[in-house]
Amino acid sequence: MTAALAGFTGFLLWKSGEPDPPGLPTVRAFQRGQGAVALDSLRLRTGWDA
Repeated sequence: MTAALAGFTGFLLWKSGEPDPPGLPTVRAFQRGQGAVALDSLRLRTGWDA
């Protein structure tokens, strides 16, 4: 489960840095926000401080 969370977190944060696709001007901000929440969850789950 931790590996899946780490992978999904990385995916969200990586994709959030790309340009907005046509017709979806808010998707990158959404991915960035969800990536931040997922990263917080990952830090709590693993005890990592960053």
